[in-house]
Amino acid sequence: MELESLKNRWRELEQEVGVLRSNLDGARNDRAHLEGDMLSLTEAMALLEAKLKAEGPRVVATYKAS
Repeated sequence: MELESLKNRWRELEQEVGVLRSNLDGARNDRAHLEGDMLSLTEAMALLEAKLKAEGPRVVATYKAS
């Protein structure tokens, strides 16, 4: 009977490992998506900063002239 109990416990642990691996894969996938989003946001921020630097002096001059 003890052998059967150990086999059952072994199967339970294998199932738990499967669930944990699946969760880990999901977390890795989420991380990859977040890293991609972060890169996109960083690129967008750089473009906006460049646009602001290019248009900023004109906007200030227009404001001062008004």
